[in-house]
Amino acid sequence: MIEQGLPVTFLLLFTVLIWGLHLMILLSSPGNKVNQWCCISGFLLSLGVWKEYLFYGGFFADSRICLLGVRYHTDELINSVLTAVLYYLAMPCGVICSLYFCSMDKRKPRLFRILRLAVFLPVLVFAIIYPWSQTKRIICTHPEAFLVVGIYNLLYGVFMTILVMLTLFRERKSHQFSQRRFIAVFVLLPLWYWLITIFPVHMLKLEKLYKLWQGNVLIIFGLLFYYLYLLFHKGIWGLRLNRQYFDWSENKAQLPEDIRYIIHMLKNETAKLRLSTQFIRELGISEAKDELDILDRSITHIEEFVRRSNLCSGDIQIELECIDIKALFEEIADELSEWKGTIKIEVGSNVSGLYCDPYHMKEVLCNLAANAIDSMGEDGTLTLAALRPKKDIVLLRVSDTGHGIPEKDLERIFNFYYTSYVDYSHFGLGLAYCKDVIKRHNGYINVRSSTEPERHGTEFTLCLPRGFRGGEDKRKMIKVLIVEDDNDFVYLVQKLLKKQKDIEVIIGGPDQKKVLEKVHKEQPDIVLMDLNLGVSNMDGILLSREIRIQTDAKVLILTALDTPDMIFKAAEEAFASGYIFKSQMSFLVENIRATAEGHTAQEYLIASAALSCLSEAEKAVFHIMMGKENTLLSSPKTIANQKGRIVKKLGLENQKELMHVFSMFKE
Repeated sequence: MIEQGLPVTFLLLFTVLIWGLHLMILLSSPGNKVNQWCCISGFLLSLGVWKEYLFYGGFFADSRICLLGVRYHTDELINSVLTAVLYYLAMPCGVICSLYFCSMDKRKPRLFRILRLAVFLPVLVFAIIYPWSQTKRIICTHPEAFLVVGIYNLLYGVFMTILVMLTLFRERKSHQFSQRRFIAVFVLLPLWYWLITIFPVHMLKLEKLYKLWQGNVLIIFGLLFYYLYLLFHKGIWGLRLNRQYFDWSENKAQLPEDIRYIIHMLKNETAKLRLSTQFIRELGISEAKDELDILDRSITHIEEFVRRSNLCSGDIQIELECIDIKALFEEIADELSEWKGTIKIEVGSNVSGLYCDPYHMKEVLCNLAANAIDSMGEDGTLTLAALRPKKDIVLLRVSDTGHGIPEKDLERIFNFYYTSYVDYSHFGLGLAYCKDVIKRHNGYINVRSSTEPERHGTEFTLCLPRGFRGGEDKRKMIKVLIVEDDNDFVYLVQKLLKKQKDIEVIIGGPDQKKVLEKVHKEQPDIVLMDLNLGVSNMDGILLSREIRIQTDAKVLILTALDTPDMIFKAAEEAFASGYIFKSQMSFLVENIRATAEGHTAQEYLIASAALSCLSEAEKAVFHIMMGKENTLLSSPKTIANQKGRIVKKLGLENQKELMHVFSMFKE
């Protein structure tokens, strides 16, 4: 195989591979001189493969050409000229690349200008001594000529390598060193393979290894994959790409990741501005009223921009808050006051609050109510009901006395663009949106309908997991420790909480070791933890885990990031009891009190998600560990082994830690 070389088709693929790699290097930073000259050198070196493809492909085998009165075989002439370009020009261009690599054009511009011309002088000499049209024949018939050309190329290769290595040594402690090293590998590795397998092999007349240079295809192929890897990690040749995943099977627009971080920043800053204007108003400075009104309008405008930006992405962002469900029903009823029918509100006595996204939940209920009114016409009865059949479940019901939905249509009503109306005001998107919102709340939506005259109507039931428990509002002193590296935000949160007679505020600071010491010393009920999720959240997660494992404090994540999946995952890994968005600071006090009083719906959701890594058998054993009666048929040894696996899967040390962290599941 080495003696015969690659098949003709593979030579073409080899050429295209070299062109592709060096074209990508050029496109990585088109204005960079190193990239430009590396690309030129790469294309010149590819002529060695290209001339072999043209010659052995027999494209010009029977063709002749007359040049300056001399007749040549076309294939031999092309092969000779390309050989001359390869042997005479490739290495000088490589040297120019290395001169730019070591920044000689900036450090020693005068010497650079001299060397830039001097490296091409041998090209003129070779062109005179060995005419390009006869290069191939002269080199093959005159060993001394090939020796001279070989030494010339090898010396230039050594000179290039010295320049590159000196540059790497000089910049070994700079932040650019890793990038320089990558580039050196890309330049020197294929170059020296080509130099060694061409010139020493031919000088020593190792005929069986004459085609060994074609093995460079493996190096080029490997470098191409390495280049693509670096593009998405550390970057290479002045270019770094970011991966962004999206669901191509859904017709949803997606906000670019950089826009999401801009929105994250805006939400963080508007939260501080909103609190600041609130405090300034409380000072009662009448002269500042007009300016404060302007600020409030500007903040509202930015908040609306953020809200619309999220909606335009097509990706529903859920921000869980504790809301008064009865108040929400009454608000919806007020908005429908012009309707002539009857609106009933029924809220169970054990339903005091619900953890949900207030904006999206209101949209869902309004959508269902609007559909109900469309079905009933100008008269009928619309019922908005909420009940808690179990301590962990909240059911919201929207029912009407309309004409009902035909049974054949019930399976299709949640499909996109399905509608039974023929006007232009119904697009068939509302119920699909409702289903998506409820699904993102880890719940489900069910529908019952009848078209029979004696009991016609439709009832939608929204099943949502775990709302707040009812009961008296018993206030006790709540000690809150704030862990946040934004001093301005710490000041504003501290000022907000200090107004509450039942909340004592402690500042933790950004130092994690000191924070853990302070938690042990002060024994707070709640730790407000900013994980700074947009940069790196692992340190905050580990600190939160230690706080939860070692103390009785509960952790609430405080964040401005608007990607719920990431936040929920962080809360799950941190064993947090909940999370609060900085854009909804008006609910902070209520959430702190609810978390301090007992186990909230959000805490159950996060804990349940943390346990999702367990198998069904392990979950059964988990409940035994939490005090449930053992009804399993497994042997004591099997159960003991499963207990060990459960503790290990959850990243804990022993059963005591598990029972402490997941105390809400104790029987």
